[in-house]
Amino acid sequence: MRKLWLVLGAAAGLSIAVVAIGDPQAGCTVWVEPGASLQAAVDAAPPGAVICLPQGSWEENLVITKSVTIRGQGVERTRISGSGGTDPFFISQPVIWIKGEGKPITVIIEDLAIQGPPGSGSWWGLPHGLVAQGTAWVEVRGVRVSGLPGIGIWLSESAQGAIRDTAVLENEHGVWLSDEAQATLEGVRAAHNRMHNIALGGASRAR
Repeated sequence: MRKLWLVLGAAAGLSIAVVAIGDPQAGCTVWVEPGASLQAAVDAAPPGAVICLPQGSWEENLVITKSVTIRGQGVERTRISGSGGTDPFFISQPVIWIKGEGKPITVIIEDLAIQGPPGSGSWWGLPHGLVAQGTAWVEVRGVRVSGLPGIGIWLSESAQGAIRDTAVLENEHGVWLSDEAQATLEGVRAAHNRMHNIALGGASRAR
């Protein structure tokens, strides 16, 4: 199959990230080559894109504000880990931060592992694994979230979604729903988290 290539990083001094547009794997809109920036690929992808990752590790924090799918090769093969961040509310940003800002978005995270660097400071400053908020609808499936000094998976505000066939292990908190968030939990293994494995706050609901 013919490939088209998207070159990211127009500003002077930035490294160039190259991703393939087209399909080394069936159903992929964008294939992120090893060493390319995943955040740059997310930013450049059209809404609804399926962004596929090969075997490997990405040490960066993602902010997602559009509908996309991020698909790995399995929890033992594809890993995203945090590298810290600059947002003043989170001393270290979440590894994956899904922000629904007005218009509803749908984000699917599947077949990969999420983990973060050690954190320090107050509870609010600890890095979390996956945070979804606002008008986001998120589906997490076939994912392992582990080793976070904050919350493994946190849905807040009016975020909704489904967590399926996912392990949330050895974090400070496992799955946390707050405010008016709602989620369906199916095949979730939340265990060995230091405080709560699954916690609900405010008017949140789990099914």
